[in-house]
Amino acid sequence: MTPRDEQILALRRAPHTLAEIARILGVSRERVRQLVARAERREAARTSIDSLDALPTRIANALRNHGYTTKDEVRAAFLEGRFNRDDERISGVARKSVALIAEWAGIDPALWAPRDSSAEYLERAAHALRRAGYTVVPPRR
Repeated sequence: MTPRDEQILALRRAPHTLAEIARILGVSRERVRQLVARAERREAARTSIDSLDALPTRIANALRNHGYTTKDEVRAAFLEGRFNRDDERISGVARKSVALIAEWAGIDPALWAPRDSSAEYLERAAHALRRAGYTVVPPRR
């Protein structure tokens, strides 16, 4: 949810009428009704751990079109380097949207895969996984 969504829900639960909220935000009552409905959908989606519906519709649809249906699949894509800070791997998802996806998936943006699989990146990824409670076993040599 965006800060604006949170503000709209707080105003609506205060309780304020749609007209009062419209005056505060400088939009029409109908637009406030739409914004409240969207904020409520997003809030409900937040309770579902794997729901792509917590993301903006355009981003969720782009992920679905590329075969991602759960948060775990998206998280795995980040850790495997399928999302890359240097280029756009998924059509329809801009780099700034990738930051939103990373936040939703619980991935530290500093850990996005660079173009090469450098030892520094692998160490940062292993450290992040350890912090998240995973056991990381070094590869056999």
